[in-house]
Amino acid sequence: MSAGVPAALSGPAQRLLEGLDGIGRVQVPLPAVLTAWAAACPERSLEGDRFAALVAALDELAATGMVELPARPSWDRTVVPALPRFVRLPAARRRRPGRPWRDHPWCAELSWASGLVALSEEGFAALAAVNRWLAGPGRGAAVAPVQVRSLEIFGDEKRLLALASTSLFAPGRLSLDLLAARRYPPPIAHERVGAGGVWLVVENADSFWLTVDAARRSEAVDVVAWGAGRAVAQSLLSLAERPDPVERILYWGDVDPDGVDIATAAAAAAATVGLPPVEPAAALWRATACRPRQGEGEILGWPSTALDWLGPAAPAVAEVAARAARVAQEALADPAPYLADL
Repeated sequence: MSAGVPAALSGPAQRLLEGLDGIGRVQVPLPAVLTAWAAACPERSLEGDRFAALVAALDELAATGMVELPARPSWDRTVVPALPRFVRLPAARRRRPGRPWRDHPWCAELSWASGLVALSEEGFAALAAVNRWLAGPGRGAAVAPVQVRSLEIFGDEKRLLALASTSLFAPGRLSLDLLAARRYPPPIAHERVGAGGVWLVVENADSFWLTVDAARRSEAVDVVAWGAGRAVAQSLLSLAERPDPVERILYWGDVDPDGVDIATAAAAAAATVGLPPVEPAAALWRATACRPRQGEGEILGWPSTALDWLGPAAPAVAEVAARAARVAQEALADPAPYLADL
């Protein structure tokens, strides 16, 4: 129990105060209050009157002076009953500056935190939230998507991803495995046109729809996917999560340095998760390269662009590169005649 907690406080109010006190901040925002309340009274977290019970506990703490509630304009009235957008803990103002993490009651997995030379207020609050989760529902928790786990621990679905880029995430410190969290790749938009496992990934949206229409009139590919530019290096990884077989992956994009770089990055990413090699849709690349060029003499990135991945399409693309030009994928308005050659 926090020092100075009146004995007359109810159990929910006492546990809520301990959770708020453990955050170590004078002003505690509403998401952190909700997280502390869920940890204090998990049995109330799914009840319809959970907000009413929280307000009752806050009123009880405010009556003792342990918590200060803001003026009514600083309350969130989009929920019923309204909730304070923040609360203040006067006791946190009176604490002498020091290193509170040094003597915090960390669980075994976070014992390393007591040895940190420095820790920001935000970092201490984050570790305290993780500590409460590990000491409670985190024991034996099933793996959950990273944003779901972040919302559970911090009351903020994006907080965990932000923390993952800090020094708190390192060997022997925090990890997604420790938090039973998994970062899934974003899904890839696609249209199935056949029953098999041959995928053709298309860089741009309009060319995607043209290719879907063409593929429905042929049996060359089974699925047409939209790569969405550079997003494909991540979304392509979602194919490794699919239960249906992915037998072959072809890629077609703009004939310019960015288009080739995007393709090679997608191929490298796919190799890291055991997908079939990403191959160039050579007939489509060649046909695109033979269309009228744009920006001749203005496209400066070709000298640093490797063309090896393009295989049999490399000579046609090299001619565009030699003119310091580009050809947009959309220049090939009818992909249908070239699908049979894939």
